[in-house]
Amino acid sequence: PDTETEARAFLQKNPQSDGRGLVVAIMDTGVDPGAPGLQVTSDGKPKVLDIQDCTGSGDVDTATIRTATDGEISGLTGRTLTLNPDWSNPSGEWRVGLKRVFQLYSSRLVNRLKKERRESWEEKHRGLASAAASELAAFVQANPKPVVGENKKKFEELEAREALLAGMLKDYEDSGPVLDVVAWQDADQIWRVAVSDQDGSVHGAIVLTDFAAEQQWGTFGDADRMNYGINIFDNGDLVSIVCDAGSHGTHVAGITAAHHPSSPELNGVAPGAQLISLKIGDSRLGSTETGTGLIRAFQHCVRMGVQLVNLSFGEAAAPTCTGRVIEMITECVAKHGIIFVTSAGNSGPGLGSVGAPGSGSSRYVTVGAHVSPAAMSAQYAVLDPLEATPYTWTSRGPTQDGSLGVTLCAPGSAITSVPNWTLSGNQLMNGTSMAAPNACGCVALVLSHAKAAGMQWTPARVHRALVNTALALKGPGAELTAVGAGMIQVEKCSDYLAEYASLPYADVHFEVSLPGKFWGSPDVMHGIYLREPMQVAQASTFLVNVKPSFPGESDDPRWNDNKVGLEIHLALSSSAPWVRVPEFLEMANDGRGFNVQVDPTGLAEGQVHLAHVLGFDSRNPGAGPVFRVPVTVAMSATPTQCPTRQTPPKVMHSLKLSAGNIERLFVCAPEGATWCELTVRCLPFSGATRLFFVHMLQNITHSTFSKTSEDPVWRFDTAGEKKQKMWVQSGSTLEVAVSQFWSSLGDTEMECEIEFYGIRPETSEVSLSDSNQIKCVHLNVTEAPVAIKPTGSFHTLRRAVRPSSATITPCGDRDVYTRDRRVYQLVLEYDFEMKAAAQVKPHAPILVDKLYESVFESQLLMIYDSHKRLKQVNDAWPEAIKLDKGKFKARLQLRSTDVQLIEKMQALTLAIDSTLEKEIAVEAHATFNSCIEGGATFGTRSVRAGSVVPVYFTVPLNKGLFDDAEKGDTLLGKVAYCGAEPATSAGKTDRSSSGGYLVYFRFETEPFDQVKKDKKALADKEKEEEQKADPRSDAEKLADCLRDAKLVHLKGLRKLATRDAHAGLVREMLEQSPQHLPTLVEAIEAQEELKPEDEALEAKEARLRGVCELVNKLIAAIDMDALAAHGGRRVDQSDVAAKMQGNKMDEKKDSLVKALKSMCAALAELRDTESLVKSSKMLEQWVDLSDAKHSEVLSAVEQAAGNHALALKALDKAIKEEKQPKKVWFETRVELLEQLGWEQWAQHEQLQCNLNNVGRYAPF
Repeated sequence: PDTETEARAFLQKNPQSDGRGLVVAIMDTGVDPGAPGLQVTSDGKPKVLDIQDCTGSGDVDTATIRTATDGEISGLTGRTLTLNPDWSNPSGEWRVGLKRVFQLYSSRLVNRLKKERRESWEEKHRGLASAAASELAAFVQANPKPVVGENKKKFEELEAREALLAGMLKDYEDSGPVLDVVAWQDADQIWRVAVSDQDGSVHGAIVLTDFAAEQQWGTFGDADRMNYGINIFDNGDLVSIVCDAGSHGTHVAGITAAHHPSSPELNGVAPGAQLISLKIGDSRLGSTETGTGLIRAFQHCVRMGVQLVNLSFGEAAAPTCTGRVIEMITECVAKHGIIFVTSAGNSGPGLGSVGAPGSGSSRYVTVGAHVSPAAMSAQYAVLDPLEATPYTWTSRGPTQDGSLGVTLCAPGSAITSVPNWTLSGNQLMNGTSMAAPNACGCVALVLSHAKAAGMQWTPARVHRALVNTALALKGPGAELTAVGAGMIQVEKCSDYLAEYASLPYADVHFEVSLPGKFWGSPDVMHGIYLREPMQVAQASTFLVNVKPSFPGESDDPRWNDNKVGLEIHLALSSSAPWVRVPEFLEMANDGRGFNVQVDPTGLAEGQVHLAHVLGFDSRNPGAGPVFRVPVTVAMSATPTQCPTRQTPPKVMHSLKLSAGNIERLFVCAPEGATWCELTVRCLPFSGATRLFFVHMLQNITHSTFSKTSEDPVWRFDTAGEKKQKMWVQSGSTLEVAVSQFWSSLGDTEMECEIEFYGIRPETSEVSLSDSNQIKCVHLNVTEAPVAIKPTGSFHTLRRAVRPSSATITPCGDRDVYTRDRRVYQLVLEYDFEMKAAAQVKPHAPILVDKLYESVFESQLLMIYDSHKRLKQVNDAWPEAIKLDKGKFKARLQLRSTDVQLIEKMQALTLAIDSTLEKEIAVEAHATFNSCIEGGATFGTRSVRAGSVVPVYFTVPLNKGLFDDAEKGDTLLGKVAYCGAEPATSAGKTDRSSSGGYLVYFRFETEPFDQVKKDKKALADKEKEEEQKADPRSDAEKLADCLRDAKLVHLKGLRKLATRDAHAGLVREMLEQSPQHLPTLVEAIEAQEELKPEDEALEAKEARLRGVCELVNKLIAAIDMDALAAHGGRRVDQSDVAAKMQGNKMDEKKDSLVKALKSMCAALAELRDTESLVKSSKMLEQWVDLSDAKHSEVLSAVEQAAGNHALALKALDKAIKEEKQPKKVWFETRVELLEQLGWEQWAQHEQLQCNLNNVGRYAPF
């Protein structure tokens, strides 16, 4: 849409002012440079000048250097990469890295590809499964009794093949292709990068360099159709693969500046403008923006000299105008001349629903969404277009600091370009995300015309022109809080800039501020916002300060003459009679303050009233206001109270709605109220189904609107009734906004009823612990009779983990900002173990729900398994993930230019929240004694208003509470006091509305276990008896203690760096005690563990023979007959000497089993089948090889016998049992799959095996 903004008329008069000469930065999910309309500008220049992934989601660590042999190098994936001989690389150094494709793509593309790849995979797999089934069927037919005699093993092998294939397909998870990345410097010292195809070949890959240098891009395959670019950082140590995280960014770019030479009707608003794509939506987080992405993006704009930015992203944030990201954006606008256009959000229709960063400063151009009759017809195929209106869902101001929130509005829908991977040329999208780029394109037209005319501009100059020329709107829903100054007008804005170019304050931003402490807010206010009953009970006078702010750095001398000469004679006025202001104000550069009196006492109850204090230049009144001070007053209605409090306080209201209309009702929640219930009755109507957006919202200081609101969408096919409950803060005003959706036609009558209820506990949290097992909570029933029914349950176990390391380092090239400010990162590492598979949510609680308002530049949490495989990435809004049994490492990054700030966080604990498989009930009783006695629970009791009711909560501390709890753990859950209360998210970390009551149980001591205690007492007694019965002399005991101490030290030397010292000490100890079994076991295990990565074949064989030799020495040191005799008899537990001897025999058996398993593993690698079978039979005398702890040996035996499926089955059993499976097991698994002829599975497993061996963490 371009008629309502005057863009079409402007271009008809000024066809050369179509954005030419302007570079617009699109901060979004990324822009596809190959998408339709994004190749060239209207004057033939490249449309997309640069693409950057500012989030780091496309980063590849290429610090590993390879040198070529016969034109080949080894990639980090383990593949052998054949280099193209035409690639020039004088240094001979090839940097290699890898990247999983699916980590780059949006979930939408990943889901499409997984479906397509699954179909192809299953087609190949069906051939294998069919062959296995046929072979088994043929064998059974030929051998009617296959489970007896010599055919039994063959039958088991064939049966295992069929079962394995079925199981593998069931468990198959497509993690996507893995790319090899190769970087090098050519003869011109230009960094070049080649990315392999999805089969791992780089020979024919397109060679790319920094996108800005050549504007070249590649494509990841015909199926994917994902276009990508490259950037290189940190002297080649880091390659950034840049591709979009969703279609949103390309669509936004198309609205702003698409150019279709053969189809000009598809053009964006400013087809002559060039674009820079700055990806701030992180692919790892489902395209959520990050602080790192935003701040890097703005700094890149500063470096590139960008003057116009669009950001169609945002989140609910509180308080407004605070946080590192907001500081950086404001700095870029105020000091570096960047005009910042951003979306208001799609969280309306309630007031105060504008998100950050749009709510961050009056310096920004924050855009609401509007729909015109023309758009209704062309885009939505509406039969009878209605009057123009804001979209029902467009976010509204004012913000908590009193700012209007929305600067202006623009068309909020468009059909335009989307990325090629969507397999579509264009798409209809709507939202303030579409309104902002439309407005941004309009600004580009204005600036293009100004640049052609040789005019200069600043953000303040342009902002004032936009606001003072916007078209004031009327019609349904066209409130100032939704549309701001009105619809952007290109021609009028351009004329304004020319007409008032010489104003002495044209480039000055006037910052309006009020001391926030007047009403108890700790923040500075930027407007007057009176909403609560005490604020509107009488007239109030406010001191308003207005401070001129010139562009550039504060120490920039260029503006000093202007500052000295600034003198404005202001005429003040008010748009409403209930707001009084002085008539005149003289202002110089140091600013001035003046009093504003607001008298709301005569305003209509239950409604919102908006006024403006306007400051005009008395010498140039036609230029419009120099500054505006918004004044918003919400006059709340008082609920009707029953004198005897036998019914709840209520407000009733009749509504008459039509398409696009909004009815707002403001009600003060009575003192003592804790929740309310809204009932809306839709009366009989004619015509189509009715759709309503309902928004219930309280404005609570420093709480985001998402936490203090409910926003159901209701559909009525016929007359009927719907209800919504919401937690409320008593004494605070509740807004109930009911809006008939803009395209829902017809008049509608409704009846609205709001009832308030109150059960006020003396505490919002019920705290229990093993030292405080009972908690009494007194309930005050305040508003009306209620049926009290206290219940509770725990749903989460929280385990706090302290960091195992904390490292502060400077960040790389991208993170050096203006004035040589460098960003530093604190990386905290946390080790934790999952004893069983479970749904968990790792997070740092004090960082949750903070992005724009955070004091840190950003946070990022990455979870890895024991193979350093990335399992999950989280940020301010952590998501749960299912982790299997095993060990994991969490790595948390905090970034800031303030080193002292992140130094304070070096001991930050991480919370691991595990979802309980079954919730644990919290009991509620009427008396203390009932808790002790385990009597009847509280049940349900009807209670009159004014009553105080005690409730006793407890959890019986028996073994069934939670078996896996440890000291320091906390159980989290929720309690409810009445079945009629709203639902609650207490104890959970998400973006949903808050409210309800938390219950927690802290394990302050080790959980009591009588069985464990009895076992320890018995063990201590036995140890004491053994010490008395020990026949060794003191000298012998001392010698043994010294040897044991050496053994402990020996284990500490079991590292590659101290391999020689380890070997020397082993020799020394075996010379002294050649038959000491623990030393022999240590020597055997060290032979396996301390092998070099690049071990030669001959050295490997010698090492394995050495293992066998050591095992034979160990066997020779054991009296096998005595050991066998011990295994065949029971030990008299009352005979201390016999028990001691039995324990020694058990230790010998354990040493023998370990040694024999090591020998079997060595013989399997040596391919010595005969010796392997012999050793396994010896081992089988002592253990059951089918046991998972020993099935690796069974696997080796079966493999040697040619039973590859049975070998694979046994190996899988061992892998599943082990917390940290051996690397060689996975290599053997690949070998077995190849021997079975299952090539696709072998290739898949080989790649996973290679990735497990990469041994490094992904970049943040």
